Amino acid sequence: MACTVVRCHESANHSEETALRRVEAVLNGRPGEEWVVLANLMFSPSPDRPSDELDLVCIGTRGVVAIEVKHWQIVTDEDRRRLEREAERISMKARRLSGSLKAKLRQSGLFVSAGILLTKAYSRHGEAINGVPIHDVSSISLLFDSLSGQQLSGEAVRFSAETLHAQAAIRLREKIRRLAGYVNLEHQSSTQDGFHRVFRGVEASTREPVVLHLYDLSVGADGDLGNLARRECETLQRLQKSSHVPYIRETIRDVPGYEGEMLYFVLMDPCAPTVAKRKQDKAWSWLERLSYATKALEALQELYELGESRRSRERLVLRTISPNTLLVANDNLPVFSDLQLSRLPGQETIVRGSETVPQDSWIAPEIRTRGWQVASQASDKDVFNVDFDGRSAEDCDQVVRILDKGCREEPGERALDPRALAEELKSRQPEPGYTIQDCYDLVNHKPQPGFQRAYMKVKDDLSRLGLDFS
Repeated sequence: MACTVVRCHESANHSEETALRRVEAVLNGRPGEEWVVLANLMFSPSPDRPSDELDLVCIGTRGVVAIEVKHWQIVTDEDRRRLEREAERISMKARRLSGSLKAKLRQSGLFVSAGILLTKAYSRHGEAINGVPIHDVSSISLLFDSLSGQQLSGEAVRFSAETLHAQAAIRLREKIRRLAGYVNLEHQSSTQDGFHRVFRGVEASTREPVVLHLYDLSVGADGDLGNLARRECETLQRLQKSSHVPYIRETIRDVPGYEGEMLYFVLMDPCAPTVAKRKQDKAWSWLERLSYATKALEALQELYELGESRRSRERLVLRTISPNTLLVANDNLPVFSDLQLSRLPGQETIVRGSETVPQDSWIAPEIRTRGWQVASQASDKDVFNVDFDGRSAEDCDQVVRILDKGCREEPGERALDPRALAEELKSRQPEPGYTIQDCYDLVNHKPQPGFQRAYMKVKDDLSRLGLDFS
């Protein structure tokens, strides 16, 4: 289990940052334990008391430790007396913290340990001064080894962190209910991904439905996480002239209180089902499916054209078109909803180190074997086959044969122009029928020229059934 760091306030100096990185590394190396580190926490047990400043509060399944960080070198007697005074202060802070957590958790046996971490070398590892162990960065793991053992459950660890710092919930839980003016948030994306989470909710004042994308840049050491987080929003900004992408309500920015650590942007919710869900609906007729596939190919070509750049010969690549990301709006229009791995002209491919390529059928063969970096417009795999049932086998085969031109095994054999495929699909659509006004003059009550024979035949058929035609 990993260690999660929540920065409550900025580090006061470089030594505090060094200590935090070392503690995080040590706790990440303890298998089977869950830890949350609150850095630079301001804590007060009651509103009428000044807040204690705690450099590090480590809350884990093994126990709770309050750590004071000092960039001191202990050489003289005066240095030791100063260390004794600091040990007394951190011990008092730990006792106050312990009393508050006991009341909140209703766990009388909970004890908050205290420790001092020196960022300069200290030879007497673990020496207790006024009951507080002293360690340097090379021996800090011994402080956690000395804890009594299992004291808190994983849920109690997270609850304790949120009790001491309310905004810790943004980092620790999928179930965030409000953020930056948006409320009633419901987690939609995979719980496996701590870097990118997607929520549906509403804007607090206007009650407009929105989709909020939240990025946690602290989940890894990959320096490109910030650029990867901005990629989808930047692509959507380039394509905003199209009606086939969601409208941006707020461009990407820092989460209040987590500047430099967490980012978010907000889209207006299209409130539309995915193709994967829509094609299961038997009420979605064969003609509507054919019309949708045609419009989706035309929309794809429109997005390619909007993504063109005069400064680069490279082309926009969307990459993640799938039945689970392509939406069907109320007017049967396509909406492309997931562009997080897209590449704009002139940009490099950015993929997380842990990112694995799915082996789904809609992923082009060359990407499945060689990775996202080989993606091109030829590998924006055709996913517009929306189960063309309900017509003759010949009709269905002809439509599927047209769509298969865009997803052949070899990239060089695929049809590159989506609009050309759309024109071929249009040729499979039946001619439109005639309206009543086309066939019959409602003002003069007589058939239109060319429809007399049809009129008389309908009249005779109804007469044989005993129905009056008037």
